[in-house]
Amino acid sequence: MGHSLPPQCPVEFVLSLPQKDQDAIHAELVRARIRRHGGTGPIPVEVDGQTLGYYVPLQAAELPPPPLPQLSDEDRARTQRALADLGNTFDVVSFLTGLRDTRRG
Repeated sequence: MGHSLPPQCPVEFVLSLPQKDQDAIHAELVRARIRRHGGTGPIPVEVDGQTLGYYVPLQAAELPPPPLPQLSDEDRARTQRALADLGNTFDVVSFLTGLRDTRRG
C-alpha cells in the first residue's frame, strides 16, 4: 500500500508555491478566462457571487470607443443654442442639492 498525502485546498497549495510559480499559474488562469469570455470586454472577477471588480483584457482595452450617437436636427440645434450663451448655465451639483433639499421638505 502506498502512502497518500492529505487532501489540500487548491488555493492553499498555490499559495504555498514560490511567487514565480504563483505568477505563472495566475497568468495561465487569466489566459483561460480571456479565452472563455472572448477577450472583447471587461471580465467580472467574482467570489461567492459578489463582484470584486473587472479585468479588462488588453485586446478589449485597445478597442476604439463606440461611436457617439447621432444627434437629431432638433437636439443639435438645442446644443448649439446652449453653447452660444455659456452665461446662461447653472451648476448641476447645486441644482441637484437643491432638488434633494426640496424633496426632504
